[in-house]
Amino acid sequence: RPVAAEPWATFDRSPCGIVGLGGNVAEWTRDSHRSYTDDCWQSQPHVAPECDEPEAPLRSIAGGSWRSTAAGTRAALRVGGAVAGVDPWVGLRCVYPVGAP
Repeated sequence: RPVAAEPWATFDRSPCGIVGLGGNVAEWTRDSHRSYTDDCWQSQPHVAPECDEPEAPLRSIAGGSWRSTAAGTRAALRVGGAVAGVDPWVGLRCVYPVGAP
């Protein structure tokens, strides 16, 4: 859920409104690295969208890390990456779906 952290996190805001996640590691995600205009994303609901294609060659890496520029730590920043753990600046965030025990 959104966290109030203004003004220091003005530029570190995810599309869901979460702030303050940038700067540790860039997040390797399960989502395929596709443009938001691609059918994979356009067919998704607005709540909890996913673009997970098991055979996709690239996954999205979101946000930035300790070695990124200030602009590169934005949570909304996305680049494509092949696998997690290749670089020390890419990591994972363990999360549970809303309502999970």
